[in-house]
Amino acid sequence: MAAATISMLSQVGTSSLMVRALLYCVAWGLKGLVLTKTVTVVQQLFTLAGGTIIFIWAFLSWAGINLHIEEQQYTPLEADVLAAIAETGLEPGMYAMGQGSPEGGEEAKWADWVENFQDKPWGVLNYQASNEMTFGMNLFRGFSIDLIIAFLLFSLMSKVNASSLKEVLIVTLTIGFIAFLIEDYSGYIWFKSPGIMAHLIDAVVPWSLLGLVYWKMK
Repeated sequence: MAAATISMLSQVGTSSLMVRALLYCVAWGLKGLVLTKTVTVVQQLFTLAGGTIIFIWAFLSWAGINLHIEEQQYTPLEADVLAAIAETGLEPGMYAMGQGSPEGGEEAKWADWVENFQDKPWGVLNYQASNEMTFGMNLFRGFSIDLIIAFLLFSLMSKVNASSLKEVLIVTLTIGFIAFLIEDYSGYIWFKSPGIMAHLIDAVVPWSLLGLVYWKMK
């Protein structure tokens, strides 16, 4: 089972090595859990409930309420901009524009930046050559990750001696806040990533709900 899981995970399209490493660890962890049969009914129920909470909140945050509208704004120039990019023959990928050419070493790159980009516009571009929406698979993969998060959270909380709801919430909110600082706020510092308050709300609301559900089910 674990071998099949690892084979499947190796095909998951993600640019994050940290995420992929986490998934491999989970796969090996599942192997041990299957062998020892230590997954309790409560843990299974919390995994389902917690994964559903994360999934629904993600939908509300990114679509229903759309707290992240600053990160997906519309521009009437979109057709012109995309056509202009396509004409350049740019390969699909993510680019930091305005950093100077790396050819010639760091000193040459710095000189290029000073001459051509200092105090001038810059941007981060995530360019894809084809707008293919694999909606069903995206939902499946997203919900699967949410279940894994809930499963790992229950496994962690079962090792923590939290004797009150307050202590449980301190732990779950700490996890959410750490994730916010590492990923979202770091991006905000260096790349002026928009929607930072929305990400902060994401670090509070679902993790509070997960703490409440865990306290009720423990």
